[in-house]
Amino acid sequence: MGPYSFVPFMECRHDLVSMDHTVDGWVQAGDRKISMDSGRGYIEKDWGSSMPSSWIWTQSNQFPTTGDSLMFSLANIPWLGGHFPGFLCAALLSGSGRPRQVQVWATWNGSRIEALKVDDSTVSLVIARKDERLSLNLGRRRGGLLLAPVAGAMERRIAESIDSTMSVRLERAGQMVYEGTAPKAGLETAGNLAELGLSPGKAKKEKDI
Repeated sequence: MGPYSFVPFMECRHDLVSMDHTVDGWVQAGDRKISMDSGRGYIEKDWGSSMPSSWIWTQSNQFPTTGDSLMFSLANIPWLGGHFPGFLCAALLSGSGRPRQVQVWATWNGSRIEALKVDDSTVSLVIARKDERLSLNLGRRRGGLLLAPVAGAMERRIAESIDSTMSVRLERAGQMVYEGTAPKAGLETAGNLAELGLSPGKAKKEKDI
C-alpha cells in the first residue's frame, strides 16, 4: 500500500506476506488424500470493513523457473468523498536484468497503466514506469465462490478462478528482459470495471454471484 498504509480511514488494507515459499503437507477430501509436498505457496492478506466497489486481482508463482512470482491488483479506492483507481504490481522475476528481488510498480511510485482491456475470455494490461513496460495477458476461467465483506458483514459473493493463465513480458529501454507463462493463476474481476479506467469500448460490469 505504500504511503496509503498510514491513512487511518481506509476501508480496506492489503499486505503481501510471502511472494513464494515451499509447501509440504496434505489435504483430506472425503476418502482421498492429496499430497501438497514440494508445492509452491503465496500469502497475502486483506482486512477492513468493506472490499472496494470494483477490482481486478491476479497472482501466480507457477512459472517455468521455480521462485518466479507476480501479483497485480487494481481497485476503485474510496478517498475523501470520491474515489480513484489505485494499483499495485509486485514481482520476483529471474533473469530480468537485475538481482532477484521484489520489483514494484504502483500508483504511489510513479507507475501508470497505459492500457487495460477486459472481455469474457481475457484480461490484458500494460504498466509503464520510466523506461520499463510490463505486459500481462490473462486467460480467464470459470471461478469458484468467495465471500467478501460489506460494511463488516460477509454478504458479498465473488467469483475467483484458480486455473486461469498468466503471460508476462517485461521490457526495459525497448529490450525484452523477461518473458514467461504460468499455466495456473488466480484471477478475480468484480464490480463495475469501467471505474478502473478500461480502454475505450471495453467497459463492462462483472456480476457478483
